[in-house]
Amino acid sequence: MAIFEDLGITPSGAISMFYRKVIVADGIPFRVNRIKPPMRNVEEMTSEELEATLEAGRREIEAGNYVEANEAFTKFLEDTKE
Repeated sequence: MAIFEDLGITPSGAISMFYRKVIVADGIPFRVNRIKPPMRNVEEMTSEELEATLEAGRREIEAGNYVEANEAFTKFLEDTKE
C-alpha cells in the first residue's frame, strides 16, 4: 500500500504498531462512533413517520437507553477539547 510505503513500514508492521497502541491506551487509541442516519426535519415527515419516530424514542427511554443532559453536555465539552 502506498501510504505504508511512504511511511517506510509494512502493513503487518502497521498492525503491530496498532496493537502496541491498544495496550498502551488500554483500549482503542482513537474514538470509534457509529454512523448515524441524518436527522430529518419534522416539517418533512408525514404524521405517520413522526408518530413512529416519537414511539421509537419513547421505547428507548423506557429501556433506559438515554443519557442525562448534564452528562451529555460534559461529554460533549470533553470531546470538543480533543
